[in-house]
Amino acid sequence: MAERLGYPTQDVLDAIERLRANGCIKRIGCIINHVVTGFDANCMVVWDVPDDELDAWGERAGGLPYVTLCYHRPRRPAQDWPYNLFTMIHGRDAAAVEEKIDELATEYLPVDHDRLYSTETLKQTGARYDDIVIASNADPDGE
Repeated sequence: MAERLGYPTQDVLDAIERLRANGCIKRIGCIINHVVTGFDANCMVVWDVPDDELDAWGERAGGLPYVTLCYHRPRRPAQDWPYNLFTMIHGRDAAAVEEKIDELATEYLPVDHDRLYSTETLKQTGARYDDIVIASNADPDGE
């Protein structure tokens, strides 16, 4: 990154540390294309967790090594959508993914749930903040 920016490596590391210390950056990571690496047996599992258990159960499930994403989303009763906790399990083998979902349902989240399997990727990108900043600074009249 430093080479690409044309700055000494230590200057870039110092700048990143300042951003981290100020709370602008929580962590730095990389995004791996899981399909290219062979993780193509993936399932989003949606759960109807009691609201008073959501934080505790979500943190417990999210801490499991095979749960790659875990987050809360509002229920949508008007659309017949009772689910409020979402978990993603990536795997290379569909049977192994099913086994992990069964374990999750039996040992950690003993509530109604539904399994939503990916059928195709329509769009997948990382966050692109430049476009957001440019749009928010644009003249509302388009001038």
